[in-house]
Amino acid sequence: MKNNKIIIVLLTALTWHKILWQTFMGEGYYYFNHTFFYDPQGGFTIIQGLLRYDTAARLMFDFLPLFFKDRVWLYFLFLFLVVILVNWLFYRFIWQLTKNRLISILSIIFFVANYSASYEMLARGDYQFFAQRIILFPLLFLSFIWLTKKHLWLSVSLYTVALILGQFSLYFLAVFPLYIFFQWLQSKQHSFLQLLQTLPYLVITALMFLIDNQTYNQNFEMVWNPESIVSNVVYQFPWAMIPYPLLIKITKQPWARADLVKLAWPLAGFTLLAIIYFFKRQLKYRYTLLIMVLFLITSLGLNAYIRPTQVFRIHGEGSRYLYVPAMAAAGFWAILFESVFEKRWLAKTLVVLIAGWWLWSNTSLIWSKMAENQPQHETAKQILAYFKIHAPEFDNKLVVVPNLIGYHGGDFSQKFYNPSTTFLPMAAEWEKKITYTFPPEKLLVFTYDAATKTLIESGAPFRQMILDEQTITEEVKQSF
Repeated sequence: MKNNKIIIVLLTALTWHKILWQTFMGEGYYYFNHTFFYDPQGGFTIIQGLLRYDTAARLMFDFLPLFFKDRVWLYFLFLFLVVILVNWLFYRFIWQLTKNRLISILSIIFFVANYSASYEMLARGDYQFFAQRIILFPLLFLSFIWLTKKHLWLSVSLYTVALILGQFSLYFLAVFPLYIFFQWLQSKQHSFLQLLQTLPYLVITALMFLIDNQTYNQNFEMVWNPESIVSNVVYQFPWAMIPYPLLIKITKQPWARADLVKLAWPLAGFTLLAIIYFFKRQLKYRYTLLIMVLFLITSLGLNAYIRPTQVFRIHGEGSRYLYVPAMAAAGFWAILFESVFEKRWLAKTLVVLIAGWWLWSNTSLIWSKMAENQPQHETAKQILAYFKIHAPEFDNKLVVVPNLIGYHGGDFSQKFYNPSTTFLPMAAEWEKKITYTFPPEKLLVFTYDAATKTLIESGAPFRQMILDEQTITEEVKQSF
């Protein structure tokens, strides 16, 4: 196990180490000003505060800033370490299902190096996506591991906590009853009590909805349209099953719905044939393969039910909604390739080459995209560094900032650099938000100069505009 930990750390570091040089972008700053115990839009009751899609994220940002302050690199180091932990626990999850090192190693390669499933969430500075989702998975994986070790009460407790901390834990629900059912199916006694172990997970999930249905549906669309759900599952299926570097070669435009639907049906047929083959040959991991396929379908189905419009907009950077389906797909391919690997040396070579290609093609694409976007991260760092140095000059002023850091980057600057300052992003027609009654001397407008790599105060025309409006208004008043 020690060697496996080293492999997982090295694999994660190889693929995602460039994260450590990034910063928050746009809504990545969101939870600095929207925590569990504070929200400018109003407080929550205890029930409302817990039964949300982002409770874990809000609680996390009640505490992390106390220790990390404005040191952005510490937040991204924390992200990186949590990702390593999740990857290690995913390895353990597969290991508990198969007790097979090769399947576990292949699964971790296919999952860690997955551009479509992870790039949007980990490598764009969208820290809010990480905080809402990935932080829940240590609890969910540990819950499953304890279930396999016959500690039902501890497993159910961890699952309950995960569900309270974030609705995205729902995506893992199918794994528990599926595992219990297939264990029961393979046992000689077929104890009814064993089958009843599925009930706590199902009942607790149902209770969460009954306690406060209105709150629990927050930010979720919950559209029950069977035809639409099936259509969206079909659309997502190739995204989840085929790595992006191959998908882009097959379809040219993988976000084009018609191309994906054409590809999905043969792929579904292949998946069905794989299941039939495993059961007909009575292969050892047939039930685990079936669990992975059903886990995949249920997670895609939840996507289609909970956030159909988001799923429909999967684009060239993949989607955070593919993160859980990618776990199931990784397990499926690993089990399939392990069965081939057991044959001849040629098959072994083929599996090694496929795993190597998967790792190289996804990792090189991740590096390329991160290098392409890094200048934006460097610019955002320079903007924040400038505000930190000059913050004392901004007392009781309105500071208009480059749109790159957005509203929430302004909240970050206000929180750590000058609480008396109001920051406003240079969004479209921002100047219309400033009335003629605003004191012009309190307005500062900053633009970023790429040549000098610094901020320039360019608010003179806007201050003059306010003065002109004030003069005109005064003249109108005097005319009466």
